Amino acid sequence: RMVNVSTSAGSSTVQIEIPQAIEDGDNVQYSGVAPGAMDLVVQFRVHPDSKWRRDSLNIHYDHHVSVWDMILGAEVEVQHFLGHRLVIKIPPATQPGTVMRLRGHGIADRQGKKGDLMVRMHAQIPKNIASEIVAAIQQYRT
Repeated sequence: RMVNVSTSAGSSTVQIEIPQAIEDGDNVQYSGVAPGAMDLVVQFRVHPDSKWRRDSLNIHYDHHVSVWDMILGAEVEVQHFLGHRLVIKIPPATQPGTVMRLRGHGIADRQGKKGDLMVRMHAQIPKNIASEIVAAIQQYRT
């Protein structure tokens, strides 16, 4: 990333590499890149995302599926935070709020260790349910 740097020795634009798995508040020193061959210390601010929540190397994500998929089981696609798609197998009788762990699909640290993608399943109730289905559910209501 290109950053503008101003010191008493002058101003310049320098290119820095943002380390993998950087956390909010981390300081990184770049030796000799500032004007006058000075060291540059950058404190990083990582802004939260409305869709993804980070917990160390793990990423948490809420995914909404049909209540029928949770009752009957299904294979559903979820979007990875890097943009590609992953398939999750939802077992039959999955309860709302169940967290499905996708091992190794979280953030990788500087040593290559990867966290997990934690997908919390939320049921979407259809607006129009056939009367036959409602009647069948009422028979088994406990």
